[in-house]
Amino acid sequence: MHKLLSFIICFCYSLFLSIFLSTSPDQGTKGISLFYVETGFGHRGMWSKDDKGADFGVDLGVEQSLHLRRLKNKLGTRQLPTAEIELRGTPAILISEEGRGISGVSKMLTITRLHNAISSAAAMRRITSLAIDYAHRRSAFSRHLIEHPLHVHTLSCMEVETRGALLLTLEVARLLGAAEGRNWGQQEDAQQEIKMVIRDEHLLRLLTPIAKLYTAKQAVRVVSEGLECFGGEGYMEETGIPCLLRDTQVLPIWEGTTNVLALDMVRVLHKSRAAVLTHFLDHIEEGLSHHLPSTLKTPANQVIQASRLVVDFARWSMQEEKSVGTGKCIEDNDKGILQVLESSARNLAYSFARCYVGYLLIDHASWTGAQATDVFAAQRWSNQQLCLVSAQGCHSVDHAMDKELVNESLRKMQPPH
Repeated sequence: MHKLLSFIICFCYSLFLSIFLSTSPDQGTKGISLFYVETGFGHRGMWSKDDKGADFGVDLGVEQSLHLRRLKNKLGTRQLPTAEIELRGTPAILISEEGRGISGVSKMLTITRLHNAISSAAAMRRITSLAIDYAHRRSAFSRHLIEHPLHVHTLSCMEVETRGALLLTLEVARLLGAAEGRNWGQQEDAQQEIKMVIRDEHLLRLLTPIAKLYTAKQAVRVVSEGLECFGGEGYMEETGIPCLLRDTQVLPIWEGTTNVLALDMVRVLHKSRAAVLTHFLDHIEEGLSHHLPSTLKTPANQVIQASRLVVDFARWSMQEEKSVGTGKCIEDNDKGILQVLESSARNLAYSFARCYVGYLLIDHASWTGAQATDVFAAQRWSNQQLCLVSAQGCHSVDHAMDKELVNESLRKMQPPH
């Protein structure tokens, strides 16, 4: 195999590489296959020279067919080296069906996206805990920061976001564990058990990309807010806090950017023929239909109403696509674009996330052992705007003005002819 790999993380510890190679470029993602490559990085490499005799890189791997071009100079996560590696006739084994590389690695993507969400929730918890502790120690205007209502409100918002991210991450982990280790015959009603399995599979497929993209974006926001809570000290390298922000910034990029994952969510909607929407809404309505304390009834109604709006918009937009002849999966679309859903995919994903986190916070606060703070967190979350989309035509299928708006500033920067 001959190929330049631009982003290989932790290459020196990898015993093998999984390589995607387009065997049929005209077929888009359907032309991508998965290959297995042994690195042999246990052997010492040798420096290679360019035409002028200068050091050019390191030859590594099996019979020096793997060539380390350089290490990347990254914004953050520098403790995790990223390399640019060139394959020079490296032996490779096809380990997926030809043209089905994405399908072959889908289970791994589920796990790595869950790991990314865990890292996001952990980053939020770390900066929030540091900021709360600092507020008890730092004095301003003759009082500790924890005594200032505005600062406490800021910390409270960070805490609610952190709790929401943790619950969403744990829910995806629960669904993944149920899918991997399910024991059939645990319920007397076999039909009901099958329905639960199908529901959980749909929820796992929907929530995995949503949890990853939402927790990652919120982690960047919360960590940035937390840095600000330290004032000037948060900007100083010797405190270690700037490193937290730099490292967190990679989370929306790893394992698929926000837009890529939003489009993955769109694929889920289309491939399930909107069945996942029914499972999503039914699960929330059933979960919030049991007896709730009076303090949680209003938040429950807010989450249910918002969830209905989100599902209605998704169904409406899919019908709009069919009406303009684009109601297909992304790979099969002649234009390679889903007009209505693509323009709103990010806000739709955020809406799914906010509604489901609201459900999880209410469910957690309804336990007998819940604290008053758990109830308050559920109330605080439900009072925000949960649904960011509307089935009133707010996302047009005509993108001409979007392009005009974007390109206008570019034209202004270009010198006149």
